[in-house]
Amino acid sequence: MKTAVVLVTYNRLKCLKIAISKYEEQSFLPNIIIVVDNASTDGTYEYLDKWKNVESQISKHVIHNNVNTGGAGGFYTGLKYSMQFDYDFVFLADDDAFVEKDTFRSLFSCNKIFTQDVVAACTSVINNGKLEISHRCRLKNKFFVPSLSWVPEWEYKKDIFYLDIVTFVGAAIKKSTIDKIGFPIKDYFIYYDDTEYFMRISKLGKVVCVPNSRIIHNTDGKQSINSWKGYYDTRNWLDAIYRHYNKFSFICSSVYAYLRRCSILSKFLRSRSSEFNAMCKIAIKDAINHKLGINEKYHP
Repeated sequence: MKTAVVLVTYNRLKCLKIAISKYEEQSFLPNIIIVVDNASTDGTYEYLDKWKNVESQISKHVIHNNVNTGGAGGFYTGLKYSMQFDYDFVFLADDDAFVEKDTFRSLFSCNKIFTQDVVAACTSVINNGKLEISHRCRLKNKFFVPSLSWVPEWEYKKDIFYLDIVTFVGAAIKKSTIDKIGFPIKDYFIYYDDTEYFMRISKLGKVVCVPNSRIIHNTDGKQSINSWKGYYDTRNWLDAIYRHYNKFSFICSSVYAYLRRCSILSKFLRSRSSEFNAMCKIAIKDAINHKLGINEKYHP
């Protein structure tokens, strides 16, 4: 059984060094590591060019993007590049997510992930010593408005469980699955590229989580959607609904997004600023007009 890793990085050299070392210390080594550098300016370029030339049991590859294409563009590039190699599963993660010594052994020793009806698998996610359930979801549809429901903590006590949506933090996708569905939407830039991708994946077959295989992803738990990132959070979720649900669900979801993020009620009940409301109006309009890519106003 052969495995590849696609790791996307941007200006987090300290984290990147730790992340790479954790893959190289696996009790079950990956066969290939592909690092996509999103035009970092903190010494990452120089570090990776030295790293790839150090002799190793692992085949090492580096892609330097000329511009920052975001997580969506980075994973698009890495997955597309990976298709030239022979492997069974490709494992995806950011530069601030660290596998444990036996993460791969625990994941790939689970016979359930090799059944014909399984198209992808994942680890559990640990955030500062605690289980982080927001990365593993099931799709719900209430009053014609699709939503994501986090898999409850008690299910992680099982040997495995099945789900619909996995973030690109500890996701393992069969190469045969990628052959069928292609790659993530690079024009999302950030947010919901993984959700939309797994909407496609879960239509092909089962997605299984192996809870005793863990990846460490320590964050403060706060989404910074009140910044420019809120534009992509709003637009991309609506675009994913447009692609995978009927027109009525898309209209209902757009109205719901407006009420939650743009209306006077959102300003008072959810403490949204006028600037945030205006940004989300543009995001909803762009989703309706199917305008993707990097917005000229809302970007790093």
